[in-house]
This record gives sequence, C-alpha cells and structure tokens, in this order.
Amino acid sequence: MLNTDTMQRQSGFFDRNPLWLKACLLVMFLLAVLIRRDDIKAPGHLLDREYTSAIFARAYYFTNNDQVEDWRQDIALTALL
Repeated sequence: MLNTDTMQRQSGFFDRNPLWLKACLLVMFLLAVLIRRDDIKAPGHLLDREYTSAIFARAYYFTNNDQVEDWRQDIALTALL
C-alpha cells in the first residue's frame, strides 16, 4: 500500500532560499521594534511596575504577619489605596 522508497521529504521555501528566512526574520524584528517604540521610550514604565509589585508584597506580608506592629500594618494598607 505505502511504498516508503518513493516517499521523499518535501523541501520548504526557506530550505531552498535561506536568504529569505533571514530577510523575513529581520522584517519581523523591525516591526516588533516599531510597535514597541513608544513603550521603550517611556521613562518609568518598568520602575512603576516594580514599585507597585513591592507595595503589594509589603502589604500582603504585613497583614499576614502577627509580629508586625499595628501602625506598620496600617501604613502598608493605606499605601495600597
């Protein structure tokens, strides 16, 4: 039924033309840079996210720890608002 001797591996477009693969990858990279250009220029985007994550982590730790003073817990919860 199946003759394995006559089955051949089909070559793809990029297998025959590796220059096209490099060109397509370069175009995709440049498009990704253009799309993200505004976010890359934003001065504090990553710092804001890290600061917010630290505030959430501190509030979670202080509210779930009985050894922390009440005034510290209050300040941690107030900072979330």
